[in-house]
Amino acid sequence: MSDEKNILDEEHEELIETLGEVARKKTEAGKLFSEVLVIFSYHLDKENETVAPLLAYLKARLGDYRDKDKDALNLARTKFEDSYPEMMQEHEKMAKLIRRAQDSLKENPDKLASDLAEHLLHHVELEEELLYPAAFASGDLAEYELDLLGDKIKN
Repeated sequence: MSDEKNILDEEHEELIETLGEVARKKTEAGKLFSEVLVIFSYHLDKENETVAPLLAYLKARLGDYRDKDKDALNLARTKFEDSYPEMMQEHEKMAKLIRRAQDSLKENPDKLASDLAEHLLHHVELEEELLYPAAFASGDLAEYELDLLGDKIKN
């Protein structure tokens, strides 16, 4: 599977860096973003283990994938399906914390924290509306195509 860095990895790194910067501030928003950082870091580990391989397959299709990759893709697919409800709950927890931070920023404005809040909420929305459905579709496609490839290899 591909180890190449993609735009999503770059965005995640940028968000982690900015979250850390804002979380170090001794403000109410900083405390809330510190909680978001813990959830977000844990959440990214799951996405890297489940969503990333499925999306990589969708990107490459059968270009560099062979029957030997089927087990890894099936494992990612199963883990994604199993962890999806928890991942959605993590999104909900993060969104609540972010909205609380936004409320606290009304009294103590901080441009970096405000921009981060908007960016994170948009990021969560994109994952829920675009990336996660694509990962589900990719998992289905991988299962179908790799089963088809396996049948051709056997014949």
